[in-house]
Amino acid sequence: MTTKILAWMLTMPPLLLGVAVAQERGEVATRCEAILAMSIAPPQIALPTRGARITSAKLIPAAAETKDPATSRVTLARPEYCEIKGEIAPVDTSAPPIRFQVNLPTEWNGKALQMGGGGYDGTVVAATGAGPRAPDTAPYPLTRGYATFGSDSGHEGNDASFAVNDEALMNFAYAQLKKTHDTAMAVIQARYGRLPSKTYFFGQSEGGREGMTVAQRFPRDYDGVVVTAPAMHYANVMMRFNTAGSALARPGGFLTAANITAFGSAVLTQCDMNDGVADGIVGNYLGCKFDATQLRCQTVSAPKDGCFTDTQLATLNAIYEPTTWKNASGKTFLSYPRYLVGGGEALPTGLAQWITGRAPLPRPQPAGKAMNQQQLGIGAGPFYGNSAVRYLIAKDPTLDTVDFDPRPFAERVTAVVKLLDSRR
Repeated sequence: MTTKILAWMLTMPPLLLGVAVAQERGEVATRCEAILAMSIAPPQIALPTRGARITSAKLIPAAAETKDPATSRVTLARPEYCEIKGEIAPVDTSAPPIRFQVNLPTEWNGKALQMGGGGYDGTVVAATGAGPRAPDTAPYPLTRGYATFGSDSGHEGNDASFAVNDEALMNFAYAQLKKTHDTAMAVIQARYGRLPSKTYFFGQSEGGREGMTVAQRFPRDYDGVVVTAPAMHYANVMMRFNTAGSALARPGGFLTAANITAFGSAVLTQCDMNDGVADGIVGNYLGCKFDATQLRCQTVSAPKDGCFTDTQLATLNAIYEPTTWKNASGKTFLSYPRYLVGGGEALPTGLAQWITGRAPLPRPQPAGKAMNQQQLGIGAGPFYGNSAVRYLIAKDPTLDTVDFDPRPFAERVTAVVKLLDSRR
């Protein structure tokens, strides 16, 4: 509701005021619902598509702050806004569409914010909540008046199976970012009668890679990009995850909960004081020269106290030490530096979540979608790595990635690196 309208309403009798408010709300809802009839033609999107269509348009009422009594989780207040959902049609009819959502606040501040995804994306970024790493009490961008938008990057499901289609892979790599941006601009123009004065991008991890990608590929579309923990060397990370997952899956290579606890304690013992403060955090992580050999079991019997067998030490090295991949002639075509330790390895969000999970990759490996991370208890990293090797690299959903030989795929890996990595 504009300031002029509000000032006018304050001078009205209560009965007429109620009628005016209802009329204003009705007009806002009508303008929102009218967007359902619009279509975005291919020329309005800079990269090749068959245009975009709106699948739903509805006015969402303002919502007050709430707190879940069971979890104490707070959902901050949201304003009234017009929720627009739609699809961008691919050129290749066998490729999936890009599903998107645009949120248009009734009280618009004249600016826009695109939000990135995570992992392999595959779920529409609603962009109605907080940005990554935002303070818990900071009002949501939508609440602050930003028109916000996001997409599913052009496929459904948080794995790499989409990559067998070339257009879907290109969309995930970078094209969906531009296509979603241009579509959102058309929607914003239709609702407000003008384009944003400023447009920003906000993302973390894969969303951070997306942010670095738009900054490099489409810099004129944005006035600022905010990223945290960007997965800039995306293909390298995924190959590294597969290396770790393969080591965990080999006989005797899996790391137990006791191993992880012992490892986390040893890291703090060796490196916590490197920054001069014993606080459970390795502040000087670059100076931590962790020696894993002290974790070796003193006997050959099965470890029960968290000590590491030689095979488990080899797994630890596969996770943390620098990795290189060579082609058939022995030349290195890909590398990844060592992982650093920081003191949080034994936390629930540390090694157990990202690397070991509850179980290693199964042998033999189930094909396709049967490789389900949650059902099988696989760590996030090995699952992502397995999916990357199967679909991004080999395009073979039945491939056993534990024994993956990268040499025959050196050219394909190099091509995928150029497509996905945001380090231009």
